[in-house]
Amino acid sequence: MEFIVLFIIVIILLFIFLSKNKSSKKMVTPYELCGSLFTLAERYFYGVLKLACEDKVVVVGKVRIADILKPRKGLNRSQWQITFNKISAKHFDFVLCNPKDLSVIGVIELDDKSHTQQKQIKHDNSLNRHVKLHV
Repeated sequence: MEFIVLFIIVIILLFIFLSKNKSSKKMVTPYELCGSLFTLAERYFYGVLKLACEDKVVVVGKVRIADILKPRKGLNRSQWQITFNKISAKHFDFVLCNPKDLSVIGVIELDDKSHTQQKQIKHDNSLNRHVKLHV
């Protein structure tokens, strides 16, 4: 009789353990994979760029602009935040780096069909002015 009670207790504990494991695996994250890092046009360009650069330049893709440019010193807190917000969620398609120290040599932004929208054109023009001054 004691064996049967012990057996039932083990089965119940096992069931509880397995239920908790299944529920923890079912936890849903608010994120999902986006798929390919590059669009089809960017993938083709990346291949050509890598061939052209050989080992002379390291090509890095999808680099956040704020990792390359930063607001100038001397801005007050509000100006700094406004300036930073303009670049914090944007990226360059490709960044060319010196293979010795990974310092930035240049940046490439492909102007595909997504760059025909007025808002994007305005952003591109603003970015072109700043990049020429700083990089």
